[in-house]
Amino acid sequence: MTDAVEEKPVGGMPPAQAASVEVQPVQFGEVGEGRPAAGGGTPLDQMLDLTVTVTAEAGRATLSLAEVLALTPGSVIELAKSIEEPLELQVNGRVVARGEVVVINDRYGIRITSLGEKG
Repeated sequence: MTDAVEEKPVGGMPPAQAASVEVQPVQFGEVGEGRPAAGGGTPLDQMLDLTVTVTAEAGRATLSLAEVLALTPGSVIELAKSIEEPLELQVNGRVVARGEVVVINDRYGIRITSLGEKG
C-alpha cells in the first residue's frame, strides 16, 4: 500500500499557480506621519470640538434622608474636607487637576495648582 500525496490548492489557487506567487516585505510609514481625517484636519482637530463635563468638587457629605428633608435656607452642611485641601477638577468623572478657590468679579473660579490624578 502506497501513500498518495494529494496536492491541495493554496489560497484558492491551483498548486501550479501558488508556486509562482511573488512575496514582498511589508513597508510601513514613519511613526507620527498622520493622514488628514475625512472631514479635513487631523483626528485630534476633530476631537477638539467634543463637549465634556467639567466638575469642581470642594468636598462631600453623607446625610440621611431625614437630614436632607430638614434642610432650610441658611442650613450649613459640613463637608468631609479641610479648608487646606485643594479642590478637585474632574472631567467626565476623572480627576485631571487640583486647585484653589478664587473670586473673580463676584463669581467663583479655580486657580489650577497641580495637574494629574495624583496632583
